[in-house]
Amino acid sequence: MTWTTSKINFMKKQLLTLFCAFATIGLSAQCVADYDFGQEEFGVYPDPQEGESFVDGVEGEAYSDVFHLKVPSDAGAVNAAFTGLPVDSVKIDFVEMSNGGAFVDAADFGFSINCNNDNVSPNDCTYMGGQQGCATLEGIPNVADTLTMNVGLIFYTTVGTSAQAVPLSYDGYTIIIDMSNSISNFDTKPLQVSQNYPNPFSGNTEIGVELQNPANVSVTVMNLIGERVLTRKVEGKSGLNNITLNADNLEPGIYIYSVEMNGFSTTRRMVVSK
Repeated sequence: MTWTTSKINFMKKQLLTLFCAFATIGLSAQCVADYDFGQEEFGVYPDPQEGESFVDGVEGEAYSDVFHLKVPSDAGAVNAAFTGLPVDSVKIDFVEMSNGGAFVDAADFGFSINCNNDNVSPNDCTYMGGQQGCATLEGIPNVADTLTMNVGLIFYTTVGTSAQAVPLSYDGYTIIIDMSNSISNFDTKPLQVSQNYPNPFSGNTEIGVELQNPANVSVTVMNLIGERVLTRKVEGKSGLNNITLNADNLEPGIYIYSVEMNGFSTTRRMVVSK
């Protein structure tokens, strides 16, 4: 049998489709609320205010990460105006994402949320006061891009005889979705970029860049509002190139770095901690 290029490409696409189908079947396992919050009465993990975020993913491949929540008993932990009032429950109200435009439901990017509250409420995404719970962010990302995500919660307490809803939003999560390698892995990639190490870092960090052929490589570092804060240009050689970045002129926080070579690019996230 003679295998033409069109037949080979068709087979590659069929294999990718089958992989995604089988991956989807295994996505919906419930999370386990086992994160150690220590002595904290109230908290979430990952917490964007602490520079924490969800793991990165790959376009077209199964994604899964866990959001942990420790619900306080006293509503004052959420809003000082309600100190002394009990927290009846808290609900995950929305998970929204953006790749630079308006925020939309996470489902538009291929994600869903699968909650586990140990069956204490008919609504899986509602947790009782004093309870620890979790929710799995899962799906198959349908775009290769840097996504910003917000998670909205609503806390419910009782003031007198009236229920009071207290909204609280965790904004600014960053999830980087890389371009799918499922088909291109049949061939050698012209540009391969490893995660910087160490990460987080306070001094120097190195990015491993592997090239098929010598080429000029550009590394651009941006903050979360898209401002360019650092640029490196190097003459890359065939094979592995270790590119060093220094954090001396960078404020602590989360940054996005992009490595580009002859029209090929890879984007990842790094964290500066001082």
